Amino acid sequence: MVSIYGVEVFAWNPVRADVSGRMCHVNNFGDLLGPALVGKLAQKQFFEPILSDDPENGSAISPKLLTVGSIMHFAGDLDTVWGSGVNGKVGVVHHKFSKLDLRALRGPLSGKWLEEHKGIEDPGVYGDPALLLLDAMPNLADLSQQKRFKLSVIPNFHDFDTYRDLPEAVNPRGSVIEILTRLAQSEQIVASSLHGLIVGELLGIPTALFKPSQESIFKYEDYVMGTGRKGLLCHATLDDAVRALAGDREIFDEPLALWDPAPLRQSFPSDLWEPGKQ
Repeated sequence: MVSIYGVEVFAWNPVRADVSGRMCHVNNFGDLLGPALVGKLAQKQFFEPILSDDPENGSAISPKLLTVGSIMHFAGDLDTVWGSGVNGKVGVVHHKFSKLDLRALRGPLSGKWLEEHKGIEDPGVYGDPALLLLDAMPNLADLSQQKRFKLSVIPNFHDFDTYRDLPEAVNPRGSVIEILTRLAQSEQIVASSLHGLIVGELLGIPTALFKPSQESIFKYEDYVMGTGRKGLLCHATLDDAVRALAGDREIFDEPLALWDPAPLRQSFPSDLWEPGKQ
């Protein structure tokens, strides 16, 4: 959990053994994007009212906020959800909540899941909050005009050891800023990391998805459908994805052409930072 100006924001970052057996936080960049993005957006909009010296303000911990990631199963009753999604690998029994403050979901598959399994109404506002990264970090647009790398390969963190020896490999457990900078300065991206795909599409970089080894395809389909597309284009292997980039650039022209960011932007839970709510 990360406290952002008095609002508790959930961040999935467990401690696990790395390849050397050393115990450390996973630090998966896709899961760290949520608190980082919320912090930037809250700072831009609410910096003055949030930083209050009033001892009565900010003393109580309100229900938490869940944003980027397949983290719905970590929600509790009355938690606020802005752009999170269901994890296709996690069963209904692990979703303990019965009511949520839903502002937006990653996509319609998560909405359908919540309606069918929990009886919670889909708000109909879709989009992974990472699609608003340029609102919080407009310098990424400038960086994307300064290409330094022909190709970046960013696997899902479960897959990194398979591809770590590739010269184009990007460790998804590295620094969030360094990863975003590397992706922005790439001419092409292939990814089994969902947020590698999202960042590439957001910045207008030709990006191809290849199948992750351990992840359910649910979250990728959920994201794509949440941006107005009907189906997911996922290549069987990394090599297939690279060949697709080389052979048919037209399919990567405007993947977000049908998605309007305004509803997601307007659904940002700014009221959580109102005086007296923290």
